Amino acid sequence: MGNLDNLWKLQEIRKKFLGLKKREQEALNNPEEKNIKGKMDALRCEYDVLNLKIKGIERDLKKREMDCKALEEKKQNLQEELYRGNGNAKELSGIQQQLEKTEEEHLAAEEDIMGFSEELEALNKDAAKLNQDISQLENRLGVLQANLEVELQEIRHEIKQVKRAHKEVLSNIDEKTLNIYNKKFNQYSITTVAKVSGGLCMGCKVHLPRYLIAEVKKRDVLVGCENCGRILYYPNQEELKA
Repeated sequence: MGNLDNLWKLQEIRKKFLGLKKREQEALNNPEEKNIKGKMDALRCEYDVLNLKIKGIERDLKKREMDCKALEEKKQNLQEELYRGNGNAKELSGIQQQLEKTEEEHLAAEEDIMGFSEELEALNKDAAKLNQDISQLENRLGVLQANLEVELQEIRHEIKQVKRAHKEVLSNIDEKTLNIYNKKFNQYSITTVAKVSGGLCMGCKVHLPRYLIAEVKKRDVLVGCENCGRILYYPNQEELKA
């Protein structure tokens, strides 16, 4: 295989390498993975806020239950004192007023307890739903990350193979030819060597003179496109048949 064929092979190897590195970066920065993690973070934040609210209501509920118990005891004591009938009419009237006020406070406490209980039940349902959503996202993320890891291993295995092929093909290109290619590579990258097809330089799509195409077909020297300066490559017979 001549220098020109090896240059074309080198370019194809470098093109494949860049494609693999791009796939590797896409796998490492997978948008779906980022999206799932973002949703999970948002749900966890929402759950933490909800959990704080639940704990606050639980404290309020416990306090009102204690208030209710104390008011119940106070109400019973006042009822017993009233039914004993000790004291004058004014004192009994005062006890009656205290009893009525205590009953009102007790009723208000019971209503608060009912309200807190209903709110707590609703919030616990919301928390359970959030937990379920987070678990589903965790499962999705786990499957996705496992698949991405397999993909990354395959890509990195291919990269190793490409690097070996790159090293091998470099050893088959003489230093002078390689220097010319590398200088142009800084400008054209993976389009440094342009295929000739249908009389065109496929790098700049400009028609080539017949004498230039004839020179390229000889495949014994490097020929540059008169328009863009890329190294011209005429496919061999196997490539033309493919």
